[in-house]
Amino acid sequence: MADFREQRGIYILYGNYGPHYAGLTRRQTLGKRLQDHLKDEHAGKWDRFCWFGFKQVLKAKDESGLQRLKAKMPAQKFIDPHAAIKDMEALLIKAMALTNRADSKFVAAEEWQQVRLIERDKLLAKLR
Repeated sequence: MADFREQRGIYILYGNYGPHYAGLTRRQTLGKRLQDHLKDEHAGKWDRFCWFGFKQVLKAKDESGLQRLKAKMPAQKFIDPHAAIKDMEALLIKAMALTNRADSKFVAAEEWQQVRLIERDKLLAKLR
């Protein structure tokens, strides 16, 4: 388990009728952006979200037993356009819950499941 509030990347807010808003986090964290959207023009228009982050999850854990995120974003000067296109397709397929026949796997990624805050302590106890 990891705390992703400090993550940076792309996120999508979903409401009753599907995707409502897509945004990105560069300077602000994912947690801050989501908190802001609870009070801005998007307040009340979304009830769930998904995100695609770029900070690496480390094996090291914090004092509460959650895995830490790498402090900095990866520094890559050159991007393979073929890999980037494949990742963009995978992102769209996953974000819109499409059932494409195409292989929708990211070139290099890990999937994490979100747990509710009230479930956290119970899950952490199981991990210990």
